Amino acid sequence: MPILKVIVQKGKGSFESLIKAIRYAADWIGPTGKKVNVINMSLGGSETNAELHRAIKYARSKGIVLVAAAGNEGDGNSETIEISYLGYYKEVIQVDSISEARTPSKFSNTNVNLDFVGPGENILSTHINSDYVGLTGTSMASPFVADAAALIIKTLKTQEPHLVPMFVCDYLLFHSKPLGEFSINQVGNGFIQLK
Repeated sequence: MPILKVIVQKGKGSFESLIKAIRYAADWIGPTGKKVNVINMSLGGSETNAELHRAIKYARSKGIVLVAAAGNEGDGNSETIEISYLGYYKEVIQVDSISEARTPSKFSNTNVNLDFVGPGENILSTHINSDYVGLTGTSMASPFVADAAALIIKTLKTQEPHLVPMFVCDYLLFHSKPLGEFSINQVGNGFIQLK
């Protein structure tokens, strides 16, 4: 499967690079005929972009599950709305972070389009120079949901690839653990579970 880098040093990138990467992934076919099923995007921006949204819709139409970090501009107030694109697009599964105690991370963006939460604090991750470090952010939570989506897809027996994103969302909705003491703006449909 392709790994596509769209962010350069110091965490900067452009919508143009992201659009190209999404379209490349959507059209990619491996040597044995494999195709991309899931795209994780641990990134985002504060402005919407029509061409980016078209690329998202294009990938989704090809049966690709799109998962994105909700963003880390939150202030801990469930009534405040913070929006990051790509995650805010309805075609994308938007993921926020929760702590080990299963409470919303104070830095996580809150908004009405939030789908699920995953572990996002002090996550052991690969780093530069072949090192491992503990990282925190919605960018850490998003890959948990992308991995869950890949496992769900492995069990699907559909002949209609364009329906795969809907099946994955339905499965996640059915199995997610509600965190009812918190606002849906903070936890969406709950904490992802596979069973």
